[in-house]
Amino acid sequence: MTPGVADLTADELSQALGPLLGPLGGTITKAVQNYPGEPGEVVSHDVTRIDRHIVVTFLVRQGKP
Repeated sequence: MTPGVADLTADELSQALGPLLGPLGGTITKAVQNYPGEPGEVVSHDVTRIDRHIVVTFLVRQGKP
């Protein structure tokens, strides 16, 4: 039987999803350029596993630092 998400360690999950999150962060950064007011940018992300679900969160900063 092939291991599922619930069988992966946090490091294995992070390594598996890392290559997928890089381009996604760029896509989200482009999307937040259309925010009302000043444009935003993705400054961080996190991956959490809850049972058999993967939750990916992005921290977006809007405006000038």
